[in-house]
Amino acid sequence: MAETVVRYEPRGGALDLLLATDPEVLIAGQAGTGKTLATLFKIHLTALAVPGLRALLCRQTHASLTGTTLVTFERFVARDALATGLVRWFGGSGREPAAYRYANGSSVLVGGLD
Repeated sequence: MAETVVRYEPRGGALDLLLATDPEVLIAGQAGTGKTLATLFKIHLTALAVPGLRALLCRQTHASLTGTTLVTFERFVARDALATGLVRWFGGSGREPAAYRYANGSSVLVGGLD
């Protein structure tokens, strides 16, 4: 299997976000400045690096999460990890929320605040 190289060059606040080690980080700015992409990369890379991590990815509405954020995550951030099975989608159940499950035991739970 050929190795895939992802080129992503964050700048400004997006770079600060990726380099931050604080337990909580806030990023704000105008639409189209890369906040979502930087945040998704931060979550994905942290989930890959920290076995057993449990993270929550949420937006104001479930529709805005599934229609934009998760599409970006699957197409541009975790595409190869999903294709190789390193990350799997779990659609949720009555006992567990929907989540991306990582082979190292990490999980990124997803949901809308509505």
